[in-house]
Amino acid sequence: MTVGCRAVGLTPMETRRDVIVDMACTAERLGYEAFLLPEGWGYDSTVLLAEIATKTSEITLVAGILSIWGRTPAQMAMAASTLQDVSGGRFVLGLGASTPLLAEGFHDVDFDRPAATLEDALVRVRALLNGDRAVLAEGRTARPLRLMTGAAEVPVWLGALGPQTIDLAARLADGWIPSCASFDYLAGVRDGLEAVRSQAGVRDEPLLVVSGPVVSVGDQSTAEAVLAFYLCTMGEGYADFVTAQGYGPEIAALKAANPKPSPTAGEFPDESRVLLDQLMVSGQPDEVQAGLARWDEIVDVLYVGVPPGEPWESIEHRLEVCAPA
Repeated sequence: MTVGCRAVGLTPMETRRDVIVDMACTAERLGYEAFLLPEGWGYDSTVLLAEIATKTSEITLVAGILSIWGRTPAQMAMAASTLQDVSGGRFVLGLGASTPLLAEGFHDVDFDRPAATLEDALVRVRALLNGDRAVLAEGRTARPLRLMTGAAEVPVWLGALGPQTIDLAARLADGWIPSCASFDYLAGVRDGLEAVRSQAGVRDEPLLVVSGPVVSVGDQSTAEAVLAFYLCTMGEGYADFVTAQGYGPEIAALKAANPKPSPTAGEFPDESRVLLDQLMVSGQPDEVQAGLARWDEIVDVLYVGVPPGEPWESIEHRLEVCAPA
């Protein structure tokens, strides 16, 4: 994938299958290099990405991200190998520890030792994709198996927010997808990531930083509501991550102003509006392009965040405005 390229990223709250597929096809037509499809408790993103693979020919398709609590490492490796085949080599596997809300409230699995569980899943998936035998639990007497389809070169990106998982991404992954990463934080974090990577000596390639702002063209109320919803409702991980970036008082004020937020009704009080400058790009088309040009300078793959539920005309207009030159 080209460093300095642009991508389109969705939230799990977008559940209109036809719109998702149309977004991917439109993104390819407009010159975006990647399409990131997350998975929550709606569609199975691997099945949907297979459909998209049959309707596109060039754009990179990213499972961005799959929760490690919803599938075994063997299932994730099989899905990755299959999608790499179906897409003709255009697939990227995104993995993440997700949140207690998804692990416990949907998959009915204890959200226990997320960083260690993510590392274990990554090691096991990599082994199978490399053509090695499955890594089995200590004491297991069964003969470990290989993927019948053989080795598959699939890049792995990690959705990581905490110190331990960010360190893991730097040591073992091909890319890092930090949701709710502020502009100033991303501008200063790269040297530290590469130092960890160099010290680990695990992989030679630089770590791809894959991130971007929520984008609003014209009226930004919808984008503000989605951002407030994520920071106030989707577990503590996102709020804690932004707090760790130096915005504790702003997060506290945002939570106080949104005791019962929804994806369509969140709001930012004056004390928190600095977060909009850090996490969002908005305005008229020329202002949006200027804002995205700043982000192009600090990330390797800039993904344009599309809020859920918008009319197709608004989505298409946003994709056109934000398209690479």
